[in-house]
Amino acid sequence: CRWARLVGGALIVLAVNDGRKFEEPVSFWAAGDTAKTVRDIGQLELLGPMNDIGSGFIPKHLIEHFSRKPGVTDAVETIWVKHAEKVHGAPGLSELGLKSYDQRRESFQGTKKHGIWLDEEPPDDIHVECLLRTAQTSDFAGGMLMLTFTPLQGLTPLVLAFLPGGRLPS
Repeated sequence: CRWARLVGGALIVLAVNDGRKFEEPVSFWAAGDTAKTVRDIGQLELLGPMNDIGSGFIPKHLIEHFSRKPGVTDAVETIWVKHAEKVHGAPGLSELGLKSYDQRRESFQGTKKHGIWLDEEPPDDIHVECLLRTAQTSDFAGGMLMLTFTPLQGLTPLVLAFLPGGRLPS
């Protein structure tokens, strides 16, 4: 699982492979199947171990602060990463929330996101909720939704959506 490196990189360099550049601080989510796997894989790569925060992919000098996730030992809920605006150099903070599918769909409601990375195939209701969080509106240019998973659950509706015509070629 390498989503942590890519999301961390997006927050640090504020550019994405599809050509988008964020001139202002961004708000991202990275999510996986359980809070413990997010902690043990993604969080560790992003921050390093809890006794050496800043030794991971996001360097210590760019971590403004972080909050702990209640109920999960050594888990982080949100990381605030220092950001300098490209044009004026004004300081700002980009935000990366670490979420998990076991928090249920309701925890993914109600806020727009510049980007969401879903590692492992999400439940349908969470996938739809994340599409809504990144949708373009009159006051928001829209974000992006990135998924990384091996289709271990077979040809689910989500997997089929990536195939031409929504089905395997004959």
